[in-house]
Amino acid sequence: MKLMFIKKLFDRKCSFCGRDDCSVQNGGCSHYCHQSPIGSLCLCPLGFQTSNLTNYKRCEDIDECSVESSCSQKCTNFAGGYYCACEPGYSRSGKTCKALTRQFAKIYITNGSNLIISNIEGTVLTSVRKSSLMQSVTAFDFHNRTGRIFWENPRGVVLDPRSEHRLIFCTDWSKYPRIERASMDGTNRTVLISTKLYWPNGLAIDMVRERIYFADEHLAYIESCDYNGNNRVQVISNDLMLHHPHSFAFFEHNIFWLDRGHIKVLKLDRLSPKNKTTIADI
Repeated sequence: MKLMFIKKLFDRKCSFCGRDDCSVQNGGCSHYCHQSPIGSLCLCPLGFQTSNLTNYKRCEDIDECSVESSCSQKCTNFAGGYYCACEPGYSRSGKTCKALTRQFAKIYITNGSNLIISNIEGTVLTSVRKSSLMQSVTAFDFHNRTGRIFWENPRGVVLDPRSEHRLIFCTDWSKYPRIERASMDGTNRTVLISTKLYWPNGLAIDMVRERIYFADEHLAYIESCDYNGNNRVQVISNDLMLHHPHSFAFFEHNIFWLDRGHIKVLKLDRLSPKNKTTIADI
């Protein structure tokens, strides 16, 4: 009986057998056409994808620059690919940009009573006692041109002091958690992010790409958005990796933060956010 059933299946006329749908207007495909057992199958070249589920015959360019991990700084998309570039003062290696003067870069850390100045490798350069005005400060930023320190009690604050911007960003997780932007004189105060926030502690800024990075201690994620609060992208969501993240900083393509649970300064590569590195134990 089984042999008879199989024979009947093979005896049936196959409506697609011997057909070459790709020979007629390329099977309706915008790029490559492959004749499959069930008819024409449209394929896309590298850097392209089918536009949507309803129009699977048309290939559209993939905008790689819309992906957070594409380039360290500048990203230019073109049909079928993209390329990375760096700002003046940086050298490019693949998709990453390294500062030419990175040996002079410093991290400013506060541990409650002291202000610790370290290089990006974690070697402590100096430790000074903070002013009595800053005894309970856990978030601050430094304006290197004026020598001024801006701080907020108790969450996150970062600056873009460039003349074309002169902006200050800060977090607040009171009754209505939010991330705000204002001019450096305190005017033009605007709420940027107010949804999917619970305890927004860390805040860092990438002035090259004009994006801010923020962490939520309760929801255990790091995300970023542009200066207007748009184009929000998740960098990582991992409650095992993010223990009490506070006091963020950004340099090159790395995010630095203070882990108050383990009293460590940690680093995460935003281009490959899988592993964190301990910079210093404080």
